[in-house]
Parts: sequence; C-alpha cells; structure tokens
Amino acid sequence: MKRQIISLVILWLFTATGCSSLGGSSALIESLSSDPLVSGLTSSLGLDTKQAAGGLGSLLSLAENKLPGADYESLSRLLPGSSKYLEVAQDAGILSEPITDVRGLNSAMGELDITPSQASQLVGQVSDFVGKAGGESAKNLLQGLVN
Repeated sequence: MKRQIISLVILWLFTATGCSSLGGSSALIESLSSDPLVSGLTSSLGLDTKQAAGGLGSLLSLAENKLPGADYESLSRLLPGSSKYLEVAQDAGILSEPITDVRGLNSAMGELDITPSQASQLVGQVSDFVGKAGGESAKNLLQGLVN
C-alpha cells in the first residue's frame, strides 16, 4: 500500500511539473513550428507541425538505415533539425522498428495521416531543400532512397 501511494505521488509530481513525455513532446513540436523546413511543409502541403517533423524523421530514419555512415552524416548536417525530427517520429511511435525501405516509409507516413500524394511532395520538397544546401549530389542521394 505504501509503495502504491509513493508511486502515485511520484507520478503526480512528474505530471504537475511537466516532466511527462507528452509534455516534452508538445514543447518539441511547438519549437519546430518556426523551423523553416517544417513551416514550409506545413504551409505548402497542409500538414500540421507533428506530421511535417515526423515525416522528416521517417525520411531520415530511412536514410540512416540505407546510406553508408558518411553519406548519412553529410545529409543530416544539411538538415539542421535532424535530431529533433527523429525525436518527433520516435515520440509518435513510428520508429519502433527501423525504416529500411520505401514500404516502411509509406507505412510511417500513413501512421502520421500523411497521404501518399503529400508524402511524395514532402520527399520532393526536402530533396530540393537539401539540394540548395548541399548541391545536386546531395539532392540525388536523398531522392535515390525512394526511387
């Protein structure tokens, strides 16, 4: 009985002080609303911040699992919020298994309620963004993941 009371008090303290994982996730998502890439995706594709950041995280997960380490490092440096995008995707529960192919990417996008058309446009816009920052080879590297 004493353990149950202590557990309830600890749980209440975490919830009351905002230390729950949901609170952290909400703050992260809110902080990404001003991210230029995320805001561009939300305005052009009609996605919310969680969908855009989670979609980016899903795409990065695919890149991390398909590309050689040095290529992934180069690509992730071109996306300044890459660790945050991965965190949003993880918090959304879509990275419980690694994304290793296009089918896995499509499934993750679907879990975020991103339509196939929006997913295709998201990949295109992110590829363009990466291309502007890192050149045509970086753009081709990202597009090669889904072709």
